[in-house]
Amino acid sequence: MIFIVKFIYELISSFQDYISTYISNKYTYNISRIVFQKLLRFPMSFFEKYNLGEITSRVNGDIGALSIMVDSQIIELFTSCITLVGMIIIMVKLNIIMFLISCLTAPIIVITNNRIAEQQKKASREIRLVIMLKLGQIGVVISEINMLLYIMFNKQVTSIQKYRDILNLK
Repeated sequence: MIFIVKFIYELISSFQDYISTYISNKYTYNISRIVFQKLLRFPMSFFEKYNLGEITSRVNGDIGALSIMVDSQIIELFTSCITLVGMIIIMVKLNIIMFLISCLTAPIIVITNNRIAEQQKKASREIRLVIMLKLGQIGVVISEINMLLYIMFNKQVTSIQKYRDILNLK
């Protein structure tokens, strides 16, 4: 029995890997083709301003990051769908009344989560704004400290030079 379950698990896992790789490669190919077509429309001044290696590296890095993100999201979606279907089957088999109650409460949970997510986004935006303001203030303070250090260092150098001049005169 364990062998059969393991075999089915490996079969589903292999199918999942194949599907996610196929979709990710198709997505990467389409994005690469679109980006290349866009690059062909750029004016020559763009290519004179930026190094070709820099452009290629940037495009490949961004497309690679998108490919990895899509691949991981597909796996997550596939796993979540299988889990959801499995949970529904088990809930229906165990107790149909509890399943119906769960289906009725699911919209309430989704609505509540959406409201909480909106409040979190708003709070996050406000926090980011405060952090940006504080970082700006810190930057101003640091630049003022640097300026004071520069002025003090120049005064010290000037004082040392005056002292050396006095010693040379006497």
